Amino acid sequence: MKNKLYKVFLILFCVLTSNICMHAHVRWAVEGNFGSGVLLGLPGNGSTSFCYRVGPTAIIPVKGWFSIRPGLMWSHKGGTLDGFYGNEQIVSAKIPISLDFLEVPLMCALRIPIKQKFALTLKFGPYAGVGLYGKTKVKTEEGGSMSMPMNLFSEGCDYYGNAQSSNNKKFSLPKLNRWDVGTTWGVEFEFCRHYAIGANLSWGCTRLSSEFLNDNVFEGVMQVIFGMDRIKPFTSMFSFSYSF
Repeated sequence: MKNKLYKVFLILFCVLTSNICMHAHVRWAVEGNFGSGVLLGLPGNGSTSFCYRVGPTAIIPVKGWFSIRPGLMWSHKGGTLDGFYGNEQIVSAKIPISLDFLEVPLMCALRIPIKQKFALTLKFGPYAGVGLYGKTKVKTEEGGSMSMPMNLFSEGCDYYGNAQSSNNKKFSLPKLNRWDVGTTWGVEFEFCRHYAIGANLSWGCTRLSSEFLNDNVFEGVMQVIFGMDRIKPFTSMFSFSYSF
């Protein structure tokens, strides 16, 4: 199944670029994004986790300052649930959840020249990703750490019935949906024609969980109002790239 998904995304990336990459002005870049993210839709209190996205992108000029930038990225997203863990002796704990995707962004870019070797680029566009690995663990305030063995995209995790949210309610994760579709927008500053630094935000629009996880009425109502009633990834990252 995983090999088939890899092939689908590789074919999609090739289709996006093959017909136009013979154009003399098409450029390639290697891009790295590093920052933090959260998983919206988790119950109780949560905190951020380290996130990154790396891979190649094509810079395909369309007209004037406008270009299309498809890419093929390894994307690591996640978040942390603050809560408790234990059976007889219950202690404060953090429950990090990390999700790895193979992701295809399709960015529209407006490059505004500033001087001969400098430019400001505004980017916006959709992305589609397929989940490869989903892992979770428990870190207690006493310094203990326990990794759960399952892949969250294949089966859920009940933490052996010992995990609680910050609302003191039992917490477990259902099996997560593999497909993640959302939007990304950002800005970058290009210098010396090859280097660029910037920042971007990424918001998942599809629901990674089919179950409603919130265990507090008020928080649940607010999540429904703002469309965050299921697990959705949100990331905020700095970007660094080199174009050839």
